Amino acid sequence: MRSRIGCNTVNAWNFPGGFYTKEVYERLLRQYTHYLDFVGWLEFSHVTNITAKDAEAIGQLARELGFGTWSIHSEHLNVGDRLEDYLSLQEHEAEVCAALGCEVMVCHLPNLEPYVDFERDLMVIEKVAELTHAYGIRLAVETCGYTKNGHGFCSDADLVLRVVEELNREDVGINLDTGHCLLGQSEKNPELMEKILSGEKLQWIPNLACRIGKKLFTTHLQDNFGLNDDHQAPGLGYINWKELLPAILGTGYTGPLMMELTDASVAARRTVKQLCQFPLEKEIVFASNYLNFLLQA
Repeated sequence: MRSRIGCNTVNAWNFPGGFYTKEVYERLLRQYTHYLDFVGWLEFSHVTNITAKDAEAIGQLARELGFGTWSIHSEHLNVGDRLEDYLSLQEHEAEVCAALGCEVMVCHLPNLEPYVDFERDLMVIEKVAELTHAYGIRLAVETCGYTKNGHGFCSDADLVLRVVEELNREDVGINLDTGHCLLGQSEKNPELMEKILSGEKLQWIPNLACRIGKKLFTTHLQDNFGLNDDHQAPGLGYINWKELLPAILGTGYTGPLMMELTDASVAARRTVKQLCQFPLEKEIVFASNYLNFLLQA
């Protein structure tokens, strides 16, 4: 029986360049077979440099090896990017998503200045949704955040909810990134740290899952200490998974419980230096066992 726990494809070899090739994916998938008892589903990252034909072969190999192909993470619209170029890239990635045999494409709100611009964000996400719809896949907008007034970190979850609700499309929902929801640069904000340690901030995350409800299309389950986007395994941080997991399941969500771990370049920025070198293998095995333990509770 395939595990309900999923994981993004993380390259552990620090190859040059940010995007994966067909050869990197083939090597990575075979490495991931060591985790088949723990991870049953995959999210594909950094797909810009593979073709639809490559994606068909990669998806077929993944399923032959025993994995379910669930989602991809698309690239971002950043300051300085042209909207036309971004939409062209999103169309390519939607095509790759469908060719991989995935159901969901994850995207962020535009990472532009000013960050909060409802009408602009609504327009951009609607254009991306038209592309994903054309390829028969669903779009999940990720809960992220932004720096406000040059300091502090604000969640954009309310903005994401507003955009998705306004679009009111059956094929557009939300990707709940748990780690992003905890952030607040609490080392510079003692009041926020107090809220985190008292549980006030932690309770906000299960409440957010309940608010998302049927619009929960997928997850990025990751953990941190409220200071940095550490992308640690669920359970290696402050998030109260005993409350959050039932809240996620309570929405009626039946898809994979997708973790979002990371490679060495991002792990190097982790708050706790001892976790910077924590092996990916341990993170996958420890976290999947912990999540399964909670599922059986």
